[in-house]
Amino acid sequence: MKNHKSLFSSKLDAIYKKIQELSSEADSLNTSAKSDFNNYHLFKLAAEKYQELVEAYEIYLSMVKPTANTKVLLLLKANMYHEKYDSHASYGEYYSLIEDFKNATTSYDAAEENIQKAVHYISESLKEDLTAEERECAERDFHVWSLDLLLLKAMKIKNESNHAISNNNYALASDKTQEAIDVLQKVCQTISANPQYFSYGEQRRYNGHVAALCANLCTINSMQSEEEYIKAHSDNTFIDAILHSVKSYEYTVNAIKIDNFWSDYKNVRDNIFKSIARSLSISKEIWPIILQRSSSNSLLTEIMSGIDSKYYKKITNTGRTITMNIFRNKVKTKGTVVINNGNDNNTVVQSNTLLSSSDIDQLKNFVEYIKNTPSDTFTSEEYINTIRNLNAIISANTSAEQEKGLKNWNTFKTRLSQSALNFLSLSSDIISVGTFIKNLLGL
Repeated sequence: MKNHKSLFSSKLDAIYKKIQELSSEADSLNTSAKSDFNNYHLFKLAAEKYQELVEAYEIYLSMVKPTANTKVLLLLKANMYHEKYDSHASYGEYYSLIEDFKNATTSYDAAEENIQKAVHYISESLKEDLTAEERECAERDFHVWSLDLLLLKAMKIKNESNHAISNNNYALASDKTQEAIDVLQKVCQTISANPQYFSYGEQRRYNGHVAALCANLCTINSMQSEEEYIKAHSDNTFIDAILHSVKSYEYTVNAIKIDNFWSDYKNVRDNIFKSIARSLSISKEIWPIILQRSSSNSLLTEIMSGIDSKYYKKITNTGRTITMNIFRNKVKTKGTVVINNGNDNNTVVQSNTLLSSSDIDQLKNFVEYIKNTPSDTFTSEEYINTIRNLNAIISANTSAEQEKGLKNWNTFKTRLSQSALNFLSLSSDIISVGTFIKNLLGL
């Protein structure tokens, strides 16, 4: 009997050692896959290794089940289901990256089912008589695995966005990317609120992901404009595509500032730079318009100067961009000036106001977007006062009232949190608020 117990114990020890080895190997593969998406194939290897780990847990659990107490069984089940989650989530990442969106969805659904079970069992274990060390570990797992639920939600939404992009459904892709941004912002808030369970590196990483997704949002807008250009060959849509790409570049640079250790951001930044340069190299005849529309953006001036410094200097007249004479064909009317911009839609500007009717319409659209886009980046007071101050500008009847509204806005804006300002700036990009209005509002 004694030898039998010794043999049983040895087998149990061997399986436990195998669990430790497989866990280390699987996590290493997963980390390598996440560090560089050129290593996407490692997600599949990690998934397979996690599955081996699950099988080892199942054997271990079956061996100890007859004699183990409730506490041990709960902890073992919690860890086993978390490894199942890791396996399915890694498969999901792999399939999403090779654009097998159907299998990615199936994998993410299975991952969600298993992470929910893992969180359930670890929460049940906290009701047991744990040692101080066991309780500390279980509490940490509960918080980290609860965050995994949010991260998985972001993965599923991002997969839906990628699927929409593959079908050229840019409106849906934009909506889904904004959803993913909102979820990741909650992830960042959760990490920031629980520093005892998460490292600063994790906080930096996910803040960087938020900036990267904002860049993706601008890229989606650029792709939409490119598609419209192919259909209509309009200079305006071509310029829109360039300006959205510029914004994407700026968000990517911001992502690098937040997390300089993520090499993918740098690769994306370089690719966007090259893409903008290619577009500018075939559109020199409209450089003056691009400069005017972008308020002589520094990235564009750098690229233009590099492509053809002589021509760039000529059109900027020693550094000053050409301002297009849009006030041609003026027609005087009672209190208004009709401006013909070379198209069928005339813009009517009130002679006694600072903003044109089209400017006011842009502001109205901006406010409506903010109203219809819930965001945790605002406090209730910030949200209410943002709407109130912008509406005061919109509803002004005279230049004096508009000047007062803008003055009040500028004073109020200095009290807004950085997260609220970032949201407003991103919102203005999403609905394509004009450069004049953005500059006027300080966005």
